Amino acid sequence: MKKVLITGVSGFVGYKLHQLLSENDFETSGFYNRTKVNLKNTFSVDIKKRSDVMKLLNNISPDIIIHAAAITSTTYCEKSPEEAWLTNTLATKYFTEYAKEKNLYLIFISTDLVFDGLKGKYDEEDKTNPVNVYGQTKKEAEDLIFQISPRFAILRSSLIYGKSWCKTKGADEKIINYLSEGKKIKLFVDEYRNFLYIEDMVRTIRYFCENEIEGLFHIGGPDKMSRYEFGKKIAEHFKLDLSLIEPASIKGYSSKPKRAPDGSLNSKKLRKIVPFEFTKFDDALKAYERI
Repeated sequence: MKKVLITGVSGFVGYKLHQLLSENDFETSGFYNRTKVNLKNTFSVDIKKRSDVMKLLNNISPDIIIHAAAITSTTYCEKSPEEAWLTNTLATKYFTEYAKEKNLYLIFISTDLVFDGLKGKYDEEDKTNPVNVYGQTKKEAEDLIFQISPRFAILRSSLIYGKSWCKTKGADEKIINYLSEGKKIKLFVDEYRNFLYIEDMVRTIRYFCENEIEGLFHIGGPDKMSRYEFGKKIAEHFKLDLSLIEPASIKGYSSKPKRAPDGSLNSKKLRKIVPFEFTKFDDALKAYERI
């Protein structure tokens, strides 16, 4: 039985992944920072502290590391660039160096925001050019993995939606929560993503763990939509007040962080490998109950 360590186990992907792998013949443990989770074999650790990380890694002695921990708020990263770099980039180096030393398989969860969004339909050969601090810290983390680790997979993910353990993590849940409370929300009509269903994300990672597939892969949903279209479909499906959604344009957006207009990903390389189809957005909405 393979021993898998998941960092960021209190996050959207990390929590779901711990549940899935624990049910499918993996011995699973996880790291979280401040938010304690009701999962077995999970430990609180500040991943910025190398000595604490190494002590726990040596105690657990994993066969696979899935590094999903990160500060993902683009706004927070912009306000606290040093903390973002320490958490998203330097901490990645610690896990990567350990993986190299122990000859472990490492999976790193990256982002479509390593691109500037001027082109869209990015494939793995396209040049990265992040426009905000979050994207830059993830790009630098990727660079470190390429330089250090001999056995790894990097998954660049689109925005993820679906039902999370705390009902606040999914891209759709944030919209649902606002509308359910009668609050207005602005969504961009000209910012596009391949929104990805959480179930497709975690079963892809499970498949990678089972087969230890190596390389750089893009993972996005089959439907490219603007944030406004995404929010509108959610409101319509869950019968929420559509009038609370205000269409906005990134052309008139001057505040930080800078936006990437079209971060859509070409996931053909990945889909040639995984033995299942990804879920269309309308089908995914029918698959889980409203929060």
